[in-house]
Amino acid sequence: WAGYLFACTMLDSRAPEEILLVGAQASSTARGSALAVASFTVRARANITSHTVSGITAYIDSLSFGETKITSTEAVAANGSVAILTSRRRLLEWEAGSKLAVFETQLMQRSSRSFARNSRRLLQTNILGDTNEDGRFDPDDVLRVQEYLVESAGYQNLSMLSAFTRQQLDPTLDYLREEYDDTMCRPAGQGAPCPTFEDAQYLLRVLSQKYRFLVVESSARSIVSAPNTSMGNLTVAVHVADNNGDPADVGVTVAVEIGTRFNRALSVLEGGVPEETQHGIMVEAVHAGEEGYRITVAPSSGAWYEEKDVSVVVVLQTQGQASDASRRRFSFFGSSLEGLDAFTTVGISGIAPVTSSPTTQVPTSTPTSPTTSPTVSPSTVAP
Repeated sequence: WAGYLFACTMLDSRAPEEILLVGAQASSTARGSALAVASFTVRARANITSHTVSGITAYIDSLSFGETKITSTEAVAANGSVAILTSRRRLLEWEAGSKLAVFETQLMQRSSRSFARNSRRLLQTNILGDTNEDGRFDPDDVLRVQEYLVESAGYQNLSMLSAFTRQQLDPTLDYLREEYDDTMCRPAGQGAPCPTFEDAQYLLRVLSQKYRFLVVESSARSIVSAPNTSMGNLTVAVHVADNNGDPADVGVTVAVEIGTRFNRALSVLEGGVPEETQHGIMVEAVHAGEEGYRITVAPSSGAWYEEKDVSVVVVLQTQGQASDASRRRFSFFGSSLEGLDAFTTVGISGIAPVTSSPTTQVPTSTPTSPTTSPTVSPSTVAP
């Protein structure tokens, strides 16, 4: 299975005893009664010369071969135990002599709860991540994206898909860009929504619980509520879902960057302590129940300066090992760290600014009464 999409999530905060392996390959030629799925290294976290681990069990939640799909399958990782030497990291060497853990599938129902859950999903429609329209989100959906990317026979036309299914092919939400270059998409020349390799990788990381879905009902602009006068608040509210399509209210941090040119001094009315960036402020959103994750800001002076393009960037970060942080963070579309690339922009009516030399203003949380019109205003800072 060399060269296929693969992700491994270890020591998740919700199930620290589990290691989750997710993979997908569109053109596997593997044959035989047993298949070596993966190997991984383990380091003992104690000052001992050796340690024995036993009772290792693997479960296959979904396994597909063409049109044949197996669910709720138990797999057994060889017989015997594993010796872990603390002197160096090494591949697991099984007492039986095999250097790779070969998972021998045993077709059996994992549990009545899992079986009932999968049966319910078969009756559902509009499942997040469901690119093949089979009523569930699993590695088969990553395979479907791969088929479109390589333009396999039968996967060269997106026009036959529903609007919702086409959106699932693009979980990075590039199709919401006001000006989107679809030349990187496949199949070529069919417009957006359409998949790229990054979309296949994104779906895989949602399955492996490193990413979450950002749920947008209509347009990117719909996540922002902006004032239509010089007075009022600007609110950003987003909804996030996990690999099961359920609201993700734990294990994820949502941050919003507000990029401004003239309204650089903002007070945070709802959200965490603001962090100043090159283009504005970054604020950690608070979870507001059914309203999703929210931040609310207002001008520290009490009045907004007129500005046509206030930028909004949404950053999702899941919890996990520090060494895995870069693979658990995704920006829609790019924060100041990556060169500001707004998910959406919004215009604000207010006091007309007077352009002059730039000044630097530090975000604050204590609003004051509006004074006179500004005599200077910041200029654009290059990323």
